[in-house]
Amino acid sequence: NSAVAVSSALIVSNTITVQSGAVLAMQVRAFPAQVSAGHDFLVTVTITNTGQAAVAGFALEPFTITGTGSLSAGTGPTPAFPASLAGGSSVTLTWTYTGISAGGFGFSTTASGIDANSGAAVTTGLRLSNGGLIQVPASLASMMAVYGGAVLSAGQTFLVTLTVTNTGGATASTLNVDSIVHAPAGVATQTAGPTPAVPGSLAGGASVTLTWTFTGAASGTTALSTTASGSDQNSG
Repeated sequence: NSAVAVSSALIVSNTITVQSGAVLAMQVRAFPAQVSAGHDFLVTVTITNTGQAAVAGFALEPFTITGTGSLSAGTGPTPAFPASLAGGSSVTLTWTYTGISAGGFGFSTTASGIDANSGAAVTTGLRLSNGGLIQVPASLASMMAVYGGAVLSAGQTFLVTLTVTNTGGATASTLNVDSIVHAPAGVATQTAGPTPAVPGSLAGGASVTLTWTFTGAASGTTALSTTASGSDQNSG
């Protein structure tokens, strides 16, 4: 009626936050990568949401295990698998497996979910672990021989050899050969050896022959003995 201008007060809407979409990245790792049969190893899966939006409906496919080595059924994951993953966060899940028989192995899986904002599907795609190897545990066998004659005169020298073989697949580490014992003592004296020096380790399937020199010292009959020992490098 009066043509007087009218207006409403300033109206402010609720705020809106724009986030980058959810993006999943994943790493699968088996360690130690080399293990002796009968011993445990771990498989970890680290999943990271590099986007800002959360991932809902979070899921991980069961592992596909390939290779000729056989494994026990795994236990895990620890912690339990989460239902969602916030933007910028990550989770590491751990399983425990036991090597059963020798051979290589590998793990693969896929993580997936839904962008909590847009409802779009997100996935890591198939991801593979590093390759692993199960080995037959290290095992030492030894054979001793004496050269120079079964009957000797005092002052004559003779040789003693010890051949140590690792019949397993894993390396035998911290290899040690005890000093040769001869009983009764005094019949022979060690004058040199071992040659070569005892190696620090012995690969699976490998052998080494060590040689000592002895001299007959007094009348009598003696027998020589020693022990070779070491540790399975994979299991300690």
